[in-house]
Amino acid sequence: MGFGGHALDMILRTKLHRETSKYRKEKIAKVRDMYVNAVRVHTKTMFKEKNISSEELAEIKNEIRKTIRKERRQEIIMVCLIIIVSLAAVGYVFSCLII
Repeated sequence: MGFGGHALDMILRTKLHRETSKYRKEKIAKVRDMYVNAVRVHTKTMFKEKNISSEELAEIKNEIRKTIRKERRQEIIMVCLIIIVSLAAVGYVFSCLII
């Protein structure tokens, strides 16, 4: 016996890996099924059709557009302020280097 038990060790490790992979696959399948069922239930309850008149729909759209415009304005103001502050900082650094 020139292997010194190493062949048996390899066989046992292969068997152990096969068993653990089977357990892991079953566990993953169980979690996947739970997730898919939860998503199905959630989407069924979440996306029910609502009866909304065309005036209410137009009002909702206008409110959404107003909030989007307001957010864009705020973002533009913040970007402009950042640019002004960074230009002032760069100008200050260059003025200190020249002196």
